[in-house]
Amino acid sequence: MLLILISIAVLITGILLIRLSDTVNFKLEIPTLIVGGILTITGAIILLVSIISLSTKSYHYNQIVIERTVIEQTIQNARTNNQIMENATITKTIINWNTKLAKKQYQKTIPLLKDFTDDRILTLKPIK
Repeated sequence: MLLILISIAVLITGILLIRLSDTVNFKLEIPTLIVGGILTITGAIILLVSIISLSTKSYHYNQIVIERTVIEQTIQNARTNNQIMENATITKTIINWNTKLAKKQYQKTIPLLKDFTDDRILTLKPIK
């Protein structure tokens, strides 16, 4: 949310500088029209990227839940059939998934990134 507020502030500042350069004739080293244009474009791009990222956070959570379900079903199948050869592969898959989960949960603790990670990620537990 902080990133969206910052991008809106930059966007508004840029628009105000553009409007100011049209109404008052400033004699500055850097024209306010150019600075305002750069700020407006930067703010718009950051805002667009933030909105797209925020809209996909639920998709990423659902993808992780589906991966977990598939891994758990594979583990149960391998344990019931006593397939020793698959245990190493399953162990590697569990390690990779738990690592991915730990990274997502760590992202949730970083102030600028926590808005881009679904809150439900903290409820998931590592596979044992």
